[in-house]
Amino acid sequence: MHSFPISRRQFLKSTTYGVGTVSLGSIFHAADSDGETKKKPNFIFIFTDDQRWDTLSCAGNPIIHTPVMDNLAKNGVRFENAFVTSPICAPSRASLFTGLYERTHGFTFGTPPLSKDYTDISYPKLMYKAGYCTGFIGKFGIKVEDGVIEEMFDSFENLQRKPYIRIVNGKERHLTEIIGDKAIDFLNNSKPDQPFCL
Repeated sequence: MHSFPISRRQFLKSTTYGVGTVSLGSIFHAADSDGETKKKPNFIFIFTDDQRWDTLSCAGNPIIHTPVMDNLAKNGVRFENAFVTSPICAPSRASLFTGLYERTHGFTFGTPPLSKDYTDISYPKLMYKAGYCTGFIGKFGIKVEDGVIEEMFDSFENLQRKPYIRIVNGKERHLTEIIGDKAIDFLNNSKPDQPFCL
């Protein structure tokens, strides 16, 4: 795949290898039970916010054009029969991080923070403990207990979605562009001998 540094165009092109979780190239080595060297994959999880299943042209929408997402779906994995346990983003995000139903983790709007018992089993925390460099860029949308973010992520940028248009270095930029640029910065600053999960 790519050697770093990487441009935004290369980043978008390289992410066409999968949707949701994307396995990329620059990899960490670990020995398996046979003593052979195995590579730990890197992961990039791309999550779109507040989007119905049919708001993609690859899902059959005749009006909306989503060429980048369509390319991800074509060359990666698109889950065509997936469901959420809550139509609200906050509990769904907690479920994505923990792998638990909302009835188990109990987090939604107006509740206390997501319990540390559950953040301790979240995939970012497990990846962090496994030696991955973990990062998050975008809308986090989950209240957690004090100190938990530092136990889950090496790099954390909680960018709420409003305002969508922001001034960066004197230029108007859409939040999606800003998040993409920050993701590229994360990749460019990754150590070649350490796997990452963004």
